[in-house]
Amino acid sequence: KLFGNTESIARKIKQDMKNDLGLTVSIGIAPNKFIAKIASDIEKPDGFVIVKKNEIQKFLDPLPITRIWGIGKVSSAKLNELGIYKIRDLRQYPQAQLQEWFGKHGVQLWQLAHGIDDRQVVTDSHAKSISHEATFDINLESTEIIQSQLLHLTEQVAARLRHSQLKGRTITIKVRYADFKTITRSHSIASLTNSTSQIWNVVKETLLPKADIHRQGIRLLGVGVSQFNDEQTSVSEQMDMFQEQNKKDSNIDKLTDDINQKFGAEALTRGTTVKKQI
Repeated sequence: KLFGNTESIARKIKQDMKNDLGLTVSIGIAPNKFIAKIASDIEKPDGFVIVKKNEIQKFLDPLPITRIWGIGKVSSAKLNELGIYKIRDLRQYPQAQLQEWFGKHGVQLWQLAHGIDDRQVVTDSHAKSISHEATFDINLESTEIIQSQLLHLTEQVAARLRHSQLKGRTITIKVRYADFKTITRSHSIASLTNSTSQIWNVVKETLLPKADIHRQGIRLLGVGVSQFNDEQTSVSEQMDMFQEQNKKDSNIDKLTDDINQKFGAEALTRGTTVKKQI
């Protein structure tokens, strides 16, 4: 309510996306998720569609049945054989009849054809991974610059992990070459970590040699971490002979996070991540 009504909020999001990122977006506003999703698709790529509660059937009826999620080629063909092409046609059949034809899915079809969708909007689902990637205007050729960019991405991922109080054990890099072929390489370590230094060591020493970065220019790089501590409760954080170094790395990470939080996201970075002219 602090930001106005639904339409005002949506228009502000749309304008902010245009002003800040230069991107057009399509937005749908409706009484439930199912109708809002269709509304957001209906006038892409720059749409703004509002469906009010008393307009639901007027909006849905003329649409093809393929607009209902769960209706693919097979079920669409079967419905067409029954003379059902539009959502209006589907709505004419009683729920019991659709259930006889399609089982539990028939009940769902009947509900959606009538604009019924009781699913809650979930805004805080747990992330399965945290990653950052960057696309470059000019293909990267230099190993030094490639490593610099990967280290910069590693710093961002590690900082987000620490901010979210997460640790992971599977590190992944993504590489897209000049011919648009894209590969990923992953490696899992024994103990959980959100240390920039530990993640970077895996990226540089284990994953990068598997990426064949010398075969041609690179147009996209990405770094990600998954298998978090809240998912892998059986994985313990192991103390080893490098405990003192780990403590030192942790202190450096904390200092970096504190400074960047106060003065800006990239106020303090490692020397080799200094941006070069690409």
